[in-house]
Amino acid sequence: DIDHYGALGEIHEKYPGIVTMSSELDAPYIDGRKKSLRATRAMGILAAARPAPIDRTLAPREIMPWCGGTEIIPTPGHMPGHISLFVRRHRAVITGDALISIRGRLHAAHPRYALNPGEARASARLLLELDAERYICYHGGTVIRGISGNKTNN
Repeated sequence: DIDHYGALGEIHEKYPGIVTMSSELDAPYIDGRKKSLRATRAMGILAAARPAPIDRTLAPREIMPWCGGTEIIPTPGHMPGHISLFVRRHRAVITGDALISIRGRLHAAHPRYALNPGEARASARLLLELDAERYICYHGGTVIRGISGNKTNN
């Protein structure tokens, strides 16, 4: 996605010891085996980005040891391999682009930016069904249920 795209290759060159992970579906787009699904929308930006190797793919619902246990939640719609992270101990969801916050309210990814709006709405519903109280959105910031809001629109 053009607003989160392009620096990983440079970061990997500067810090070759880092471990790069992604969903299985997104890995070939990140490592250069496939052309970005959004290439026609932002050719100049995407053409300048260098591919980066993926050391490990993350399985759906896999629990990683981060922060005492972080669950990988597939949230397709925005992009096919989009994932969100559920940090169970802290009851926090890092939504990526699956949810956005507008004036303290949660919304599904805007249909204009979702490759599959129906899947995006289903992913938003899935995230709201988790036992979470904090949603950290890439766009719009953090929403805390019971304080900022807990309704999903779109």
